[in-house]
Parts: sequence; structure tokens; C-alpha cells
Amino acid sequence: MKYDLRKMEQLVAVARAGSFSRAAQQLHITQPALSRNVAAMERELGVKVFDRGRGGAVVTTVGALVVEEIEQLLQHADRLDHNLEHVGRGDVGRISLGLGPMVGSLLLGDMALEFFQRRPGLHLRAVIKPAPDLLHELLNHRIELFICGREQLPQTARFEIEPLVALPIAMVVRGDHPLAKRQVVKARELHAYPMLSGLELPATLSVGGELVCDNYDVLRDIVQRSDGVWLTSPRMVEEQLACGRMAILNVVDRDATSQTEICLVHRLGYALSPAAEHVRRYVRDYLAPASADNK
Repeated sequence: MKYDLRKMEQLVAVARAGSFSRAAQQLHITQPALSRNVAAMERELGVKVFDRGRGGAVVTTVGALVVEEIEQLLQHADRLDHNLEHVGRGDVGRISLGLGPMVGSLLLGDMALEFFQRRPGLHLRAVIKPAPDLLHELLNHRIELFICGREQLPQTARFEIEPLVALPIAMVVRGDHPLAKRQVVKARELHAYPMLSGLELPATLSVGGELVCDNYDVLRDIVQRSDGVWLTSPRMVEEQLACGRMAILNVVDRDATSQTEICLVHRLGYALSPAAEHVRRYVRDYLAPASADNK
């Protein structure tokens, strides 16, 4: 049997909206045209999908099963269209990607320069947001993939989560901080100083006050001009560490993770475009410890 995907999309829209009039507004078609198309779809399927009444369009018991199957079919059709487009095109093309705040601050500038020089035809759109917002962007097909720390991701089977590299996490202070020259620091000694982080900190670390901010460039500036202790990756401050403007504290009994796993996330079953494959390879090479001196 052959079905019209457009009519299937309209049927699903009515089921989600619970009303022919609301679905018609969302689809930008007239309500009579929508009603005719859905009725024709019901005849083709041989199933009554909706009970129609003053309360709107109520999905029947058997109709709920039909709507579920159609939604899955539409998802498969969308994936097929996406994958065939990229296989057929075979060029660098366009890519919209998301980056968590730390990853964005760490690598976006160098990645843009690299692609400008080596792939000048690439159309790159980058979105820097927290992971929950990036998941929303991904689900709504506004980005093809995003990269962030695993601890920010929900446990779900709706996405492909590919580990890229583990980045160390440390307590960083300015070079002349009162604790900077100490060989060993106890966690309780940190309570005298404000904590800075891109994510919410455990209560045991924020006794002396804290600043949570997802702008890592701002955090880098603040920690160099204050007594703040910044929980971050040393990769964020390699230049400052090398010249002594910043230092890593050796906190022997700290209650905080020592690394974060950076992951690439994309929709389940969707092949990555050639441009996305370039991004994946670049990020993996850039963040790999062995390449830290060769960026």
C-alpha cells in the first residue's frame, strides 16, 4: 500500500493538537482541507483514528496505535532524507553545531581559524549554550551535533553519545594567590576564598561563597584579578600557567571530580555530514593530550 507522507504528517499534527482547527493553524492550511485529508487517510488505512466532537478530535484506542506507527515511519523517512542528502552531496557544505560553554571557549576560536585556512568553503554556524538547551536545538533540527561534558547529559537512548576525550579538572588561582606557593592545600582552606565554576558546585566547595557563570572567558579574567579559586580544566589556562600568571593548587582531599569526559552528541540513526566529520576529527585531535603542543 502507498501512503501520502504529507497526509500522514497532517494526521499526526491533529493527534498532537487535539483539534482540527489548532492543527490547521499550525500547518497553515484551511480546516476543511485538513479534515478532508485526514478522512481520506482514515479510509485508506481502514481505521477510525479520531472521534470528532465539540471537545475536538479525540484519538481512538486503535487510532493511538496507528499514530504511534506513523510517527515512527515519519522519523525513518526524515532520517533517510537526511542521510541520502549527505551521501549524495559528498562535499564540505554547511554545518550547524552546538558547543557547551567550556568547550566553546576552549576551541571555537582556533577551530574557526583552522577551517578558514583549510576549508574556506565551509559554512559554519556555532551555538554556545548549556547542554539542556543544546538538546532542544538538536531535537528541533536546528543543529546537527553538539559537544559538551558528559555530566551535563541526561541518561537517554534518544541520542548517539560518542566519548571524545577526558579533560583534567583542577583548582586554578592567580600566580600570586595566598595559596599558590603551597605544596599541599587542604580542602577546608579553600573555604576562605570564593569559588568560581561554570556549573553548580557541591555545597562542600562553596562554603566561602561562589560565582557560577557559563562564560569561561569572564571567569578567566575574574580569577586573575581576585582571590577566587576556579574549578576548571588546565587546558583553559595553558598560556597563563606557562608564564606563571596562574597556578594549579594541589588539593589533596578535595571533594570534586578530577576530569570531565567530553562527548559528541547527535540524533540516533542520523549519519553525520562530511562537514560534521571534519568537526569530529578536529575536536578529537585538538583536545587529545598528545596534541596539546601541536594545535
